[in-house]
Amino acid sequence: MTGGAGALRERVFLQKQAGGGGGSVGFNGAWETKLSAACRIQPLLGGKTLILTMRGQPALDAVDSTWRARNARSGTVYNIRSVEPDESYDFWTLLAESGVN
Repeated sequence: MTGGAGALRERVFLQKQAGGGGGSVGFNGAWETKLSAACRIQPLLGGKTLILTMRGQPALDAVDSTWRARNARSGTVYNIRSVEPDESYDFWTLLAESGVN
């Protein structure tokens, strides 16, 4: 990641929806914050698609596309599309979209 830890200027809450069965079908519970992390938010493609980069931590292993991220400062909600660690697992990249369900 270019810029190192100093580029992690935003904070996001990573949230998982309570209740329901497997996948996103049947989920109807409230969103619960499972962890928060400092991150870098890089807008792509007109700002609706974003890259969220954060320092690696073991709890990120559980995050997948059924989760969402919420910007702690602005309240903007991002639907997570993919989650990838770098080759050393020091930083994780989440591809996300805002303004979609």
